[in-house]
Amino acid sequence: MISSTELKKLATRHLKPNLKELGFIGSGFRYRLNTPDFIFCIGIQPNQYGGQCCVELGVQPKALFGTQLTTIDEAKLQYYDCALRSRLSPKPGMEYWWQYSVKESKNIQMLQEIYEVIKSRALLIIRTFIENTNLLTDFGVTDLNDPQKCSIKMGGLVLMTDEIYLAWIIAILLEKTNLEKARGFAKFALERLAQKQIPIGKKHQYLVELLEKPA
Repeated sequence: MISSTELKKLATRHLKPNLKELGFIGSGFRYRLNTPDFIFCIGIQPNQYGGQCCVELGVQPKALFGTQLTTIDEAKLQYYDCALRSRLSPKPGMEYWWQYSVKESKNIQMLQEIYEVIKSRALLIIRTFIENTNLLTDFGVTDLNDPQKCSIKMGGLVLMTDEIYLAWIIAILLEKTNLEKARGFAKFALERLAQKQIPIGKKHQYLVELLEKPA
């Protein structure tokens, strides 16, 4: 069975050139596409026990840099740091792990399959965000009650986080341009925390302060 280290070398040889044609830079298991308003990251995540891997797409609104949700430097951003994360799969809505093989040809074929999924699924999501840079702030609070509707609006992005975190993101993005709407998302997030009996901790204080912020 091929090791993750060996697969990373194969990815640099066989996946990197294809992703470069799509505008991504990087090598091995990590790639990124930089646009004026967003950074899109692709990451191949090996299983900790070996033998298989999954693929993640991260979407990072640049407006979140310097806020409590993104304290990392832009140049150091990786797919797992992105505000919006999703697992890519050839079967929509289902988590998928690609299996390693003892044969190099089979592993190269697997990397080609990963590329095809990135090309067919990730690019649709990326285009959706690029073509509507206000996509997230155009959401209404009631949209967050319907995860499928949210996914469709984001080009098929199925979030790995919940509606509370999405509301938190949108509240931050709206704070400087539409305080009243931002408060609506903060209120939604706090109400959901209460419904789920999740204590309001230090990290949630921003939401409380937003509701109290004078117009």
